[in-house]
Amino acid sequence: MIIDARDDVVSLRGTLNENHWDAIAAAVDLLLPEHPQGILMNCSGITRMTDMGGTTFMNGLSYMEAYGARIILCCIPESMAEKFRAIPGLHSQLPTAPTVEAGRQSLGAASAAPLKPSGKSQVILIPVSPPFSVIAAKKSLVRLQPGPQTEIHLIYVLMVPRSLPMGSPLPDEEAKADEALTRAEKVIGEVKVARHVVRGRSIPDAVMEAAGKLKAAEIIVGLDGSAAGDESVARVVDGLRSASPCAITVRQEKAA
Repeated sequence: MIIDARDDVVSLRGTLNENHWDAIAAAVDLLLPEHPQGILMNCSGITRMTDMGGTTFMNGLSYMEAYGARIILCCIPESMAEKFRAIPGLHSQLPTAPTVEAGRQSLGAASAAPLKPSGKSQVILIPVSPPFSVIAAKKSLVRLQPGPQTEIHLIYVLMVPRSLPMGSPLPDEEAKADEALTRAEKVIGEVKVARHVVRGRSIPDAVMEAAGKLKAAEIIVGLDGSAAGDESVARVVDGLRSASPCAITVRQEKAA
């Protein structure tokens, strides 16, 4: 197995007949400092893969999750794809992209930052994906009068269908995330913010995971008037309130 690491891509060539993750991890470690969002794995040069070789990628998923980064397999030969489908549980967990460029676009989508503590004394989290309203949230933020030791983090929850691996590229949804975060930045105004896209099957779980990783001091949830009486929105808010590891403020605008 030949391993080549350049830019944000680890390219594999040859026969993958055993678990090679330890060797691949050494290459990944060289790239991650410059590409904290994640790494692309070009599989076009793999000529054969055994069941044992397939475990390489499961180890890779766990390894990257520990760093809060993604790994996307690109350019998978059909013989390898067939092997993935034949190994129980493997196909359902491995995010793939047809080309390296498609994978790169997904990793760079929304210009989002990794979820890492900033070191500031107060981190405030504001969810901006549907059903949340950043306009309503800003009114609560203004009352808090954030100072120089406060950092604002905007969170977009990208819901991933259960039929797909969590890290799968989703171009349409990633574009929506970019648009929503850009609008939210304009609403917040001159206050410097960090923007994040988090993936999940549940909005409360995804927001709580982000709050924990960022060591948030407070979550500000804004809802516009159209959310009044919406049971699905109420369930999301209840889920946030019951699981929040920090203070949470919910501001709902009056219905028009």
